[in-house]
Amino acid sequence: MVMDIISDRIDVESVRQFSEKDKAYMLQEDRLESFWKYPMNMDAFEAVIEERKKYETDRVLLKTVLEDQYQALGFEFKDRFSIEDDNTFTITTAHQPSLMTGPLYFIYKAVSSIKLARNLKEKYPDYNFMPIFVIGGEDHDFEEINHFRIFGKTVAWDNQGQNGACGRMSLNGMSEVLNQTKEILGTSEHATNLSKMLDSAFGDDTLTYGQATQKFVIELFQNTELTVFSMDDEKLKKAFIPILKKELIEEFSKPLVEQTIEELSNIGLKMQAFPRAINLFYLNEAGRNRIEKNGDVYHILNTELEFTEAELLEDLENNPGAFSPNVVLRPLYQEHILPNLAYVGGGGELAYWLERKSQFEAAGLSYPMLVRRDSVLWFDSTSQNKWAKLGLKQEDWLTEMETLKKAYVLSNSTNEISLAEELEAFNDIINTISGKTESVDKSLLGKIEAEGARIRKSLEGIEKRLQKTEKQKFSQAISQIEKLKERFFPNDGLQERKDNFMAIYLKHGPEFIDVLIDIQDPMKTGLKIVTA
Repeated sequence: MVMDIISDRIDVESVRQFSEKDKAYMLQEDRLESFWKYPMNMDAFEAVIEERKKYETDRVLLKTVLEDQYQALGFEFKDRFSIEDDNTFTITTAHQPSLMTGPLYFIYKAVSSIKLARNLKEKYPDYNFMPIFVIGGEDHDFEEINHFRIFGKTVAWDNQGQNGACGRMSLNGMSEVLNQTKEILGTSEHATNLSKMLDSAFGDDTLTYGQATQKFVIELFQNTELTVFSMDDEKLKKAFIPILKKELIEEFSKPLVEQTIEELSNIGLKMQAFPRAINLFYLNEAGRNRIEKNGDVYHILNTELEFTEAELLEDLENNPGAFSPNVVLRPLYQEHILPNLAYVGGGGELAYWLERKSQFEAAGLSYPMLVRRDSVLWFDSTSQNKWAKLGLKQEDWLTEMETLKKAYVLSNSTNEISLAEELEAFNDIINTISGKTESVDKSLLGKIEAEGARIRKSLEGIEKRLQKTEKQKFSQAISQIEKLKERFFPNDGLQERKDNFMAIYLKHGPEFIDVLIDIQDPMKTGLKIVTA
């Protein structure tokens, strides 16, 4: 089936749901220039490629790990980009293993990476560009990843008391999630396809939760060139040992990141991450716990484990999989093991990447271009038609709800219910009275101001009563506006931060990914609009 697609783009400045930091980066404001290494544009990739060539990557190891991971999930890794070739580079995005992919932006990250890689191949045909999605399964904030929302309903996973790295958890309790999800999906053709993929991944109790998520994303994007990858791998961490040692012994990250945070604060942007003296966790049966140094002894918090420096470094050599980078060190790990040119992320992610440049330099690593992933608002044509019939325009979707309702009543009412002119005239009268009084008796000015404020407040109250009475005449239309707004801007936020992709998949099937690849281009910032 061929979808009828209407697409558009709204400028960054017009989207109030984007944060100040996010807008500043998307607009490439001069105040941020010293914090990135490369500007976000296609021409700059020539310099990125030349710089990246100077840094060695163990490509044989990378290919071996990819083959092993795919084989463990029942797939064959098809090395279509020849990752062992020095002319092949990665375009990387990453996310925690959110339940059933979590919010829509999980999908938009993947698609942005695919589209950027394709665009780069057109511009630089002598090179290969491999889009890669890293499943960051070592995080342990279960409450962040244990739920998803579809059709206004939230489905949550009870992991039956497991703790530690989320990606290493078993699938205990997942059968209830699958049952709830299938009940919501129904029995249509697209629902049946989704259910099969969900069962294949999350119904296989031989897999960890991280593996199940990896398998699901591989299957979901099977018709694209996306590679899905986990960095929670002992062989990869062994390759990262030199920088892990540097962090444990020198504690080099904290002062560098703190200095950058201070510089960002000086230009009005608040800190994103909180660096610690040692930005590593220790992973074992007790969970994922911070490593701290007191005097000459290293402690694993919440456990009785203690190490001397020699003992900890010996453990690092023999058991590198137990050492887990936190958010401050994780970007360095990623860039060490991948021949990467660009990191594709959301506004919050790029904010903490902007704190990293000096840290990368100190570690002797290549600092990638930072690319803001696409933001997309996906409408169905029926809802857009309802919106248009109400006399509303596309840009009205972005208007705050109360402002929109007031404007709707004012523009559709046949009665004059605004007292703006009267209030302005009253202010002129008060100013005139104050002017005449000042030269006669200044002590009366306070009384005049107080009386003016009292009357002004009373008039504003009358105006609100008029508007409230008039709103009741439009209650049906306003109710429809509220329902439409809440559906596409839940809690006045962006759809992509709340809703799961499956609601769209049910209507359009896997073709929705092709549509997203077609309309997305992360180098053209703004809010992309799709109506299908």
